[in-house]
Amino acid sequence: MTIKKILLAILIILVIGVIIPFLFIRNNKALSEKDIKCANLENNLILNNPIENMLILKTVAIGRSDYYPDTIISRAYTIFGIPYAEVTTICDVKTVVRWRLYSRLVYGEINDFPSVPDKNTYQTQIENYIKSELENNYELTILANAQIDKMPPGTHNNQIIFKNQDNQPSVYIFEEKENLSNLAFLSIFRGNTNYNIPNSTESGIWARIGRGRWQQILDASALAGTTTIRFNPVGMFVKDKKLFVDLADDRGAGSGEGNLLRYYTTDGREWTRENCYYFIPDNYYVNGFDLKGLVRDPWSLTKNTCPN
Repeated sequence: MTIKKILLAILIILVIGVIIPFLFIRNNKALSEKDIKCANLENNLILNNPIENMLILKTVAIGRSDYYPDTIISRAYTIFGIPYAEVTTICDVKTVVRWRLYSRLVYGEINDFPSVPDKNTYQTQIENYIKSELENNYELTILANAQIDKMPPGTHNNQIIFKNQDNQPSVYIFEEKENLSNLAFLSIFRGNTNYNIPNSTESGIWARIGRGRWQQILDASALAGTTTIRFNPVGMFVKDKKLFVDLADDRGAGSGEGNLLRYYTTDGREWTRENCYYFIPDNYYVNGFDLKGLVRDPWSLTKNTCPN
């Protein structure tokens, strides 16, 4: 009788262990259905030996990598919801098993793609992207409902001034004929007289490829040559295969006005000052001072004396 009870208890425990992954483990809802389907399919294809087929009960897409643009991480779970393996996928490009439970516990092994893009490598990728888009003479537009899942280090959501009517962040993005580019630019503001943003020290332009990490390509204070006068990136536009960024301070006559320094780049690395102007938001933005970020006519501003 005791043996039967033991066997029954073991059976109940096993049934519970099998049920747990299906009840409590879910795909990351922040991912699209297409990404989830791709990641789980690639996971099942690469973890496909007979033993693993018996061990793995459920596979889910858990999110994106902090290191690789457009990379999805999926995880395979076994009994009691214990993670068995983790897989990194760039859909239709490459799939790698990051770790299996045994190798990770015993050897601490994590197998990523052959080269993790460090800060300098990723910066170069972004610069090459900018140079290519400009050489192709693509225009810059506003994506008014951008999904900002992770802010740049040292910044917070209130530093995103350009937002749509639903208070969703806006980013600048190249328009490739009828398609949107995979490269996005995020304008980060810091608090000054014109913008009440507590606990803000960073300002400038950050860029990322796909859903990769944000990389700063322009530091407003460093470029303007001052930390006491707070400049913010009030606008971006493209002309004659040059990417322009306008930085404005808060030393104007009020209503968001200020002194504007205009810089341009052809490669995302070297920035050259084009000239200086007096910034009036109502003359600068398409709908006046609506904080959408869409520049109407950047050349309509009156030229101003440049600081030394």
